[in-house]
Order: sequence, then structure tokens, then C-alpha cells
Amino acid sequence: MRFDRGFVGFLCVGAMGCGAEVPSAPTVDAAADVAVDAPVEDAAGADAVIALDAVITADAMSAADGVADAVLGRDVAAEGDARSGDGVSVVREGCDGPAGALPGTTCRTLEVRCGGLAPVQVALRVTPPTAGAAARGVVVFGSGGAGTGLWSGPAPTDAMMGRLARAGFTLVERQWLAPRDAGWFLDEAGRGVPAAACRYATLLRYVDASYRRGAQPLCATGNSGGSAELGYAITRQDAGELLDLAVPSSGPFHRADLACGGATDAAWQAECRALVQRNCPRCSPRACSLGGGPRQLLDLSYGPSTPCSGVRTPVDLARMRADSPVAPGARLRLPRTRVALLIGEADEGPYAALSAALYEAMRAAGADVTFGSEATGHEFQSTDAGARRIEQVLMSDCVRRR
Repeated sequence: MRFDRGFVGFLCVGAMGCGAEVPSAPTVDAAADVAVDAPVEDAAGADAVIALDAVITADAMSAADGVADAVLGRDVAAEGDARSGDGVSVVREGCDGPAGALPGTTCRTLEVRCGGLAPVQVALRVTPPTAGAAARGVVVFGSGGAGTGLWSGPAPTDAMMGRLARAGFTLVERQWLAPRDAGWFLDEAGRGVPAAACRYATLLRYVDASYRRGAQPLCATGNSGGSAELGYAITRQDAGELLDLAVPSSGPFHRADLACGGATDAAWQAECRALVQRNCPRCSPRACSLGGGPRQLLDLSYGPSTPCSGVRTPVDLARMRADSPVAPGARLRLPRTRVALLIGEADEGPYAALSAALYEAMRAAGADVTFGSEATGHEFQSTDAGARRIEQVLMSDCVRRR
């Protein structure tokens, strides 16, 4: 998705557009599947599909110590709530495969436990600031789809990460190691996507305790499925209490019921077109709801049920609406976090409208949120234009806000 106005194009495996940036209000990877599925009956009715429900609800260490700790990380095996068993433990130093392309990158394998979900392992690749650079903050990167791939890899992406390291940022790239390419979504007990997002929120607490130093900011970006992960973590798992800046690209969505079942709803189709016209007239989506691949990826959080795709059990739009980033009780205002949504103008998926709707809901709730676009496709960070846009946002807005 491409936004920068003030959230999940997502589930792909693996001069600014749209005019000036819109200011904030005061104070799946399943391949980019854009095909419109067969009609899905919306039992919730048109009025249940349209409303956005914008529910409102130590001093710095020396630079040398900060750099050393950023390379090694503090062993926070007991991070989290010891009584519940939630937290992160170190499985081993090192990961399968190379640590990474950037100089000085190290990798460790962790296990994340939270919310009664099955433990999931994750590879964490950490690149310290370039020697001699003043430590500036920590940035977490999340790949698309189920998060089982790497955010890095394309030449423009790696070049951008290199520039951030030279600017003084510690770079943290996560790669979920869950089975069946299910990544962070997997929950055989069926608690749903908001519950599964506790994994990323728990991992962020570990990163905050292990690599952030003193008054440095903690920031994060994620593309497609990684934007959904980031969006759910801040709206449904209180990750905004940790993050100073969130930069979701190619997503995320506002209402899961519309993302899953709005393809045949005339009211949502009309609102979809209006959202694109208002927020990203240069965008060229061909659909307003997710295709089959992304919908089945969401289903992985619902055990044997398939409430988004309807493959094995009927589509459950009421459940998906309750499990949305803008559901009642969601945290949309986020007083300590700036959210910069980015969308690719050439992305043919439904992400421009879905993300723009989230932007408008967050803005209405009083969030510090922007929405922007760039002349690139769904794999936003893989092109020079997209990578440089993310870099621009991180360089200007990754600052401490608490």
C-alpha cells in the first residue's frame, strides 16, 4: 500500500506521489492476490460494512557502550510477565543461514511466548551503527505475508539500510520461524488476529529492553503482511506505548470484515472509490477487498475455522469486524506514537482504500498520523523510490516522543 497521510496491504509472500502530504489533525507472503473472489454474502448488512468506527479510545549511556550493547544485545530471557510465562528467551546465538549482507550484522534465535498462544521462534538480525556514527535510535523491519521472509534482499532495500546504519541507527530485522509458512498469524486454538499480534508486541518489548539506549527512539516499519502485524500491534496490543514512530507500507486495513467480505457490497465499493479519490488519486487499485491468498493467511489465526475466506467454514463477518484494527476498544489516538502510512501508486490491490480508511479513522480519533504515496508497487521497499521514501520518513520522524 502507499500512504503517508495520517494502516494492511499485505499478504505478499515474501517527487512524492498524491501531491503534498496531508497533515495530521491537531492535538499476506501469499503473492499479492488482487483478484476479486466469488460473491460473499454479507450477513452484517451494508450499514455494518461502512461505518469506520473510529473508536477513541536514564540518561543516555556513552556512545561506545550503546554501540557495544546494540551488537550483543542484553540477555533478557526473563523479559515479560514471569507469572504468566509471557516473554522472550534466547534459544541460541546464531541463526540458520548467513547473518546478513550488512557489515557487523549478527543473528540470534529467540522464542516468543504470549497470550497463551503456542511459542514461536524468531530470527533477529541486528546491525549496529557504523563505527564512528553517533547512536541515533533503533529501527525494526518486518517483511510481508506471514513474516517468514526477510525485509532486506533487494538492492535498493539493502542500500537504504546501509545508509541508515551510517546515519547512526541500530537495525533490527525479524523473521518468524513458525511452521507451514504461518509466521506470526498461527494460532491453532483460534483466538484471532488481534490475539496473535501479541507476538510482535512482545518482541518489541524485548528489542526495547535489549537494544534501545537512554533517550533513543524506537521505530518500526513493515510492508504488506508486516504492516498488518504492525497495525494490529499498535491498535490492539498497546505497542504504541513503546514505539515512537510506526511506518506501515502497503497496508494495513481498517475493517477486517470489509477486507474479507466487501467485494460484493455496493455501499463499500462506492466508499472505496471515494477514499482513493480523496487520499490517493494517483493510485490505481483494481479491487476493494482482499483476494483469496491474503484471506486464507488471516484464517491461520482462527484454528480450523475460516471466517475470512470461507474455505472450510462460512465467512463470519461479525467476528472479523470485532477483530479489526478499528473495532470498539481499539487504541487509535496513540498519543506517544506517530504513524506514517505509505502506499504504492502502482499497487493494484485494495490497499489504497483500506489503508486510507484507517488513516481517516485514526485522524478522526486525534492520532498523529500521515498518509502518503510513492510511484512504486506493492513491494514498497524493493524499489529505489519506495526505499528512499521510507528512509526519508525515518530520518525525519524517528525521534523520541516520550
